[in-house]
Amino acid sequence: MYKSLALLAALYIVAAPNQAEARDRNPQYSPIYTVQRGDTLRSISKATGIDQTEIRACNPQLRLKKGNKIRLYNQHTVKQGDSLSAIAWRYNSTLAEIVDYNPRVRRIDVIYPSQKVAVPCHEERTEPKRYGTHEHEEANGNGKEKPKAESKKPHGRARTVKYPSGLELAIVNDPVLVGKIGYFRDPYNGGIPLVKIPRDKLFERVSKHFTVAEFIAIEEKEERCIDALTKPQVYKVEGDYYFTHERIDPKLVRLLEKVRTKYSKPMVFDEGYRPPRYNTCVGGKSPHPRGIAVDIHAPGFTLVKVGNRWKKRQTPLYRIVDKAFVMGGVGNGSTTIHVDTRRKRSRWGY
Repeated sequence: MYKSLALLAALYIVAAPNQAEARDRNPQYSPIYTVQRGDTLRSISKATGIDQTEIRACNPQLRLKKGNKIRLYNQHTVKQGDSLSAIAWRYNSTLAEIVDYNPRVRRIDVIYPSQKVAVPCHEERTEPKRYGTHEHEEANGNGKEKPKAESKKPHGRARTVKYPSGLELAIVNDPVLVGKIGYFRDPYNGGIPLVKIPRDKLFERVSKHFTVAEFIAIEEKEERCIDALTKPQVYKVEGDYYFTHERIDPKLVRLLEKVRTKYSKPMVFDEGYRPPRYNTCVGGKSPHPRGIAVDIHAPGFTLVKVGNRWKKRQTPLYRIVDKAFVMGGVGNGSTTIHVDTRRKRSRWGY
């Protein structure tokens, strides 16, 4: 996987943050909630801003009887050397979810020792950070699809790309970067514009649950591909690497957010956008350089024994993805699920 959670950079501990408006969790509620007359799981979820599934995870034997105490979330006491990304990893979560749980944290790179950080009731990790296996997807059944131009080219005076969160990033047309020999050229002429990622926008949200960084992070095992030509095109943040520019289809973001909402659990990406040179180095023959693809770090199938034979059974996440990307490409692997927004339906296994 990556050196830091969900392809996100480790973040320093410094002085205490100022107050901020709530994003998801209502900060007026402490970890323990006393059930009131007429309460339902839905009403409690709506009032506290915590998903019903998360409340159930905290309370396996949930009983909504007046006066009962139920847990809404857990708390982590920050220690020197902690970071939000490390805390998220420990509690089997993502940085975006931890930010949702802590609306009073104004800056995600600013926490301080002894601070209480709200975390979901997930099982804590005890194993070392994982490193994902990289499965390379076929374009279609025979691997010979010729990408068609997408209708995503900027029209008129368009100067930015707008993502579902409302974030807008500036389009880059510099021939040095996007020309025939430019590092960020689009070899497929797919039409998704290249945008510049200011360093201070790395951890901005492109949707409710996903950040810019999650689409442009480089897996640690692929850092071997950061050669002399690639190095000027990446940021190094606390030992992790992120591309300075990206092509990311807003439709891809919308569909991934739809999947995440339906799945109701954190999702981690292996990689999203890959410039052509980097894509070649990691061995990929895929739509990633077009800005229309992401590899989700989760198995698309499990093996179940039926009689004397082992058969593949689709995972719940794969079934959700399959429905959301009905006209796109979906690759079903043992450790990853590839998704993309190509114009025609394509399915394959690896």
